[in-house]
Amino acid sequence: MAQPTWGIRANPLPIRLSGQGPDHGSEARNFNLDPSGKQLIALNRQSNTVVTFAVDPQTGRLAPTGQVMDLRSPSCLRWVPLDAE
Repeated sequence: MAQPTWGIRANPLPIRLSGQGPDHGSEARNFNLDPSGKQLIALNRQSNTVVTFAVDPQTGRLAPTGQVMDLRSPSCLRWVPLDAE
């Protein structure tokens, strides 16, 4: 099923729909940009997968990296700095 594709820009407001494409899973539950802004991680609840997309730095368009991890009922993704004390 085609899912909305959202463009990500340096100045993200306003957010605009830039197209549609596959989410490479079923029932996207949560998604999050990594702190560098280079990758988007999508959690798919029904297919029990975590999928990684590369973010094009010029257009903000997403491209699947081929990295898919099986994880039962993923629902939330949060980033934690490794150097946190």
